[in-house]
Amino acid sequence: MKMINSVSMLLAVAAIGCAPNLAAAAKYDGSAAMMCAAVLVHECAAGAACQTHAAESVNLPTLFRVDVKGMRIHNAETKRESPIKTAEHANGKLLMSGHQAERAWVVIVNETTGRMSGVVSADGEGFVMFGQCALP
Repeated sequence: MKMINSVSMLLAVAAIGCAPNLAAAAKYDGSAAMMCAAVLVHECAAGAACQTHAAESVNLPTLFRVDVKGMRIHNAETKRESPIKTAEHANGKLLMSGHQAERAWVVIVNETTGRMSGVVSADGEGFVMFGQCALP
């Protein structure tokens, strides 16, 4: 819970600091790189109830940089990265997908608000994450 509060505070400070720039670049459409934070992650296993975790406790990045132009997602903590295989726009959402290390993932970012949700799927388990993206 402490980690979730820390990440939420970090995003709030970043949003306030970027407020003058938001009017000029109000879209989270992938035209500029953005930092995203997974605030809440649900881990689900086949035949079991889902449980809530911090992203790093299930080997998912807490903070990651989305670079659509470079077609990469970069883990800010470990410097690992994953290629973006597809990136497209639909109804005001930026939809991205990829796969790496026997896991497939999808991340959706609301192009107006920066709200982010994502799914990571592996053999017999899945993760659903919710968070927020911020422009530099």
